Amino acid sequence: MTAPALEIKGLQAWYGESHVLHGMDLVVQPGEVVTLLGRNGAGRTSTLRAIMGLTGARKGSIRINGVEAIHLPTHRIAQRVVCSAIHTDASVLDFGSRRCLSGWCDDLIDLSL
Repeated sequence: MTAPALEIKGLQAWYGESHVLHGMDLVVQPGEVVTLLGRNGAGRTSTLRAIMGLTGARKGSIRINGVEAIHLPTHRIAQRVVCSAIHTDASVLDFGSRRCLSGWCDDLIDLSL
């Protein structure tokens, strides 16, 4: 069986002393597209930033293609994953696809290999 493209267990993240993610779990299989939905302040962007190592402290487990990445620097995480974030009414994690959903992109961050 193939390892998940992304597997998150018990992810916690902080901006300074503000605890912004509290024990998040998520599994994304290769080729899947996952959409994070929620109102302003629900944690969509903080989740993406925590996965990429762009928050302050993080705890938990982030496995990319079976490799633990919680302690890797951002540039090493970016080398291991294709991650797109599209900010409109939702944030989108797109693993395994390099397509931009044209017309939906107000702000696109593409961390491709």
